[in-house]
Amino acid sequence: MKLFSRKPVWRDRNGSIVCKGNACTKECDNRCPIWLNTVALQFLQKGDADRAIVLLTDAIEIAPDFPDLYNNLGSAYGMNNQHEAAHQAFVAAYRMKPKYMAALLGMIVSEKNLGMYTEAVQHCKEYEDWGGDGSELRKSIREALEADKVAEKEKKKFAGTEIEGKKLGIIGLGAIGGKVANAAIHLGMEVYGYDPYVSVDAAWNLSRSVKHCLHVEEIYEECDFITIHVPALPQTKGTINADAISLMKDGVIILNFARDVLCNEEDILDGIASGKIRKYVTDFPNTTTAGKEGCIVIPHLGASTEESEDNCAVMAVKELKNYLENGNIINSVNFPSCDMGVCTQAGRVGIFHKNIANMITKFTACFGDEGINITDMMNKSRGEFAYTMLDLEQPAQKAMIEKLESIEGVVRVRVVK
Repeated sequence: MKLFSRKPVWRDRNGSIVCKGNACTKECDNRCPIWLNTVALQFLQKGDADRAIVLLTDAIEIAPDFPDLYNNLGSAYGMNNQHEAAHQAFVAAYRMKPKYMAALLGMIVSEKNLGMYTEAVQHCKEYEDWGGDGSELRKSIREALEADKVAEKEKKKFAGTEIEGKKLGIIGLGAIGGKVANAAIHLGMEVYGYDPYVSVDAAWNLSRSVKHCLHVEEIYEECDFITIHVPALPQTKGTINADAISLMKDGVIILNFARDVLCNEEDILDGIASGKIRKYVTDFPNTTTAGKEGCIVIPHLGASTEESEDNCAVMAVKELKNYLENGNIINSVNFPSCDMGVCTQAGRVGIFHKNIANMITKFTACFGDEGINITDMMNKSRGEFAYTMLDLEQPAQKAMIEKLESIEGVVRVRVVK
């Protein structure tokens, strides 16, 4: 198949002939528009529209009155779903070359994709007048037009509530809750936060605009949206229940992307039925809420990205490194979070022990008896066990470690530094 219908003579910027006729000679180089067009078509056949666009744009700069270049450029833009640019290229080709059926066909397709149905129908008639079969074109235009009408008609089903100016209550201001709070502030929401155990680091990262609630009931009574971001523990199970719902504003929207057990979903459904709850949004599908009126249930997509596994691996390595180098525990399943940052003192000791009375007194007495000053200390517990870190003005000696290990209730002593 011939690329071009006529045989122009192209000259380079110096006026020398670089290509004559439909076939390029060995003297042709990358300043020859026909050579550029031929290579661009090869890229289009391979599905590489970006490279084709670059080559065809260069060719048009050399030969701005060559309609085939514009037609092929329109095809390249269309392959990239750049329909506006494709339409402009096809129009340029058709204006240069009347009855250019390929360019006219490209115009019709791009007009359909742009929603220019009147123009598409008009050009389809023109296409048929020139001998083309426009039946399939007309059918696709009608289908696209009907799809647009249906989509417009169904738009009312997606009517929602604007969040700007609304009150968002966040239960749990840890790593996720804090980010949600800051993002909501930037989106123009009034944010209330409740977390009696918020860490120092989390507090530092929290926007000043977040209103700190001393009692969770304030969130229930004040907020239009409530989202929960706490771990699933015996004391947090069923946090959102009938008693909590009874305190909430009518039409409240509840979001649960933390753990399914944090909400009593039977009570949630009762709240929806009564009109107290407008929507319940969660990513923990189950037979209780899936398909129920007022429930928006989506898959749990927290790690469904190409980068998630790499990010999880990087995070795990960083946390393990932090523990080995500084003794800090972050995001542990069975130990409490305990973070004193980088150790800047001469020594640091970490002690795993039972969560019983008088342990801290015994630890400090050991160091006091040896005349070692404790410059900083942190103690955190989870259930039956606890973890204590102590920063010292001088490194702990072997005898001191053995003395700590001999204390009843101590599981293990680790010299961090």
